[in-house]
Amino acid sequence: MELDILNNRLKDIMASDKYELTPYLIESFEPRPFALILPGGGYGVIMSSVEGEPYAKTINEQGYSAFVLRYGIKKRARYPIPLDDVAKALRFIQENAEKFNVLKDNYALWGSSAGGHLAAMFATKKLGYEHYLLPKPSCLILCYPVVSAMMATHIPSIDMIIGLNWTPQKKEMVSVECNMDNDFPPTFIWNTMEDNVVPPVNSIILAEKCKLLDIPCEYHQFPHGHHGKGLKENSEWFEFAMNFWQRYM
Repeated sequence: MELDILNNRLKDIMASDKYELTPYLIESFEPRPFALILPGGGYGVIMSSVEGEPYAKTINEQGYSAFVLRYGIKKRARYPIPLDDVAKALRFIQENAEKFNVLKDNYALWGSSAGGHLAAMFATKKLGYEHYLLPKPSCLILCYPVVSAMMATHIPSIDMIIGLNWTPQKKEMVSVECNMDNDFPPTFIWNTMEDNVVPPVNSIILAEKCKLLDIPCEYHQFPHGHHGKGLKENSEWFEFAMNFWQRYM
């Protein structure tokens, strides 16, 4: 089992930067809401073996279909290509909603680390769903997300999406808190106090902006656990996240 996990992680690291959408479908009598999952990886890799497939299969066990997206990374990481890929994935799911037996306008965006940053950007009207003429997510599920280039950030992620020349305009463009308004969807966030990769203050900034805009938000900060752990070590967050999603779907 450990060898399989290692092999899958190596595949993630060696994978190309091509767009790819992988469905994880359930059988149901009627169309149901679905999850679109954006794994992390600092816009340099897509860690689907940790924050993609395990999430999708666990969501399947709860009775919902899920889709894992390999969005723009490496040379394709520059804004707005990753957002374009999210829009492309959603349009494809909508066009095939009957085939997949999902509700095309009822979905949650799940994102981890840099994938959480991408999910949160897409949840803004200015940068995301309304810009692409797509429905708003019913909610966001964000795992230790990158949020801001203005205050606390994950420098490698921001370097990948806007390049090394961080002008004030570019920093504001990719800082989620600078682009939110009252139509931002209900948001679930979690991280750990031991995260030494993406500073937890990123999540705090987002939670505080949600509170300021009167957006429903549930924020959990666990004392232990390393960045990028997904469902490993502590899966308690997943139950909280599912309850949150079901409340707003």
